Amino acid sequence: MNVLPSPTKSALKAPHMALSHADLSRLMPMHLMISSSGAIISMGPTVPKLGLDGDLTGKGFFDLFDITRPRNITQYQDLANSDGGRLKLRLRQAPHLPMTAIAVPNGNGDGLLLNLSFGFSVVDAVQTFDLTCGDFAATDLTVEMLFLLEAKSAAQTEQKRLNERLQSA
Repeated sequence: MNVLPSPTKSALKAPHMALSHADLSRLMPMHLMISSSGAIISMGPTVPKLGLDGDLTGKGFFDLFDITRPRNITQYQDLANSDGGRLKLRLRQAPHLPMTAIAVPNGNGDGLLLNLSFGFSVVDAVQTFDLTCGDFAATDLTVEMLFLLEAKSAAQTEQKRLNERLQSA
């Protein structure tokens, strides 16, 4: 058996990564990149489908979203200091659909990368915004969960139909 020598800690340091916008969009179709002024720099392909009138480049993040938790985040600097914790937010145009996000520095030191998710409101979001499988990351279990919910609904409908037939017999 070959045993590889143990690498030093410096050899295990993660390299600085650079992703193209296309690759980032494939990995996180619901991402936003915002500048240190709070303006949206770029977004994943699903974001414009959320009733936001297309290209959001240059629009203010806090003009489109309200952060509900933690409550003390009302401007970019608060968001930058949030230490990458989970955020709860609402799209102002669809306040009935709460969202979850995480914000991390973008790697350039001049903005943040936010990854958005619908969480428990995904079923309503799919119906509201007419989302499809392609609007979610390939590794996201949301699509599988939606298929399970659809199968459950079909099974319940069939069970109800059979019960009605039994009752009438």
